[in-house]
Amino acid sequence: MENYPQFLEEVVHILRPGGILLITESEVDPLLNGHFSSELSISGVNINVRGWHELWKSYRKCLQAKGIDLTVPKRLRKLLNGTQAFKKIVAQLSDVPVGFWPEDETQLSIGQLSWMEYDLLLPAMEPLLMEMSHKTQDEVKLIIQNAQHDLYYPQDKLSMRMHIVHAIKKHREI
Repeated sequence: MENYPQFLEEVVHILRPGGILLITESEVDPLLNGHFSSELSISGVNINVRGWHELWKSYRKCLQAKGIDLTVPKRLRKLLNGTQAFKKIVAQLSDVPVGFWPEDETQLSIGQLSWMEYDLLLPAMEPLLMEMSHKTQDEVKLIIQNAQHDLYYPQDKLSMRMHIVHAIKKHREI
């Protein structure tokens, strides 16, 4: 979304007083063994799932080229506060496993479901990567194939961080 503050202003106009707003936004920087992929890359740590890392790096660049603010998930509470239309704003983080590595039964189920989601999402990224990355179709397909390989045969524990915010719209003060 190019203009998140405008989106929130529209929500303020639509939502009735006392209404509950729930927003979930995902980071577009994957977690590898609990650490952001981009931070590992900058620090020089060896990344075993290079295809997964490169796909998300390319995806972030494409979103930025389209004017998407990648800091929005981290700033959701601040953005909601900025509207001055909400109370009881609660922000939470959840690291969602991707794949079959969690030992906890519930986390394993979540990991399996998110794995299926990403299995479908990766090929769907092709049009945006083609449009914004200035890479050839063969290059884009290779990026996706390498990421799929890392999804199917991960050498690291893959996760994605979700930012969850809920709030109640204030009643108008008379």
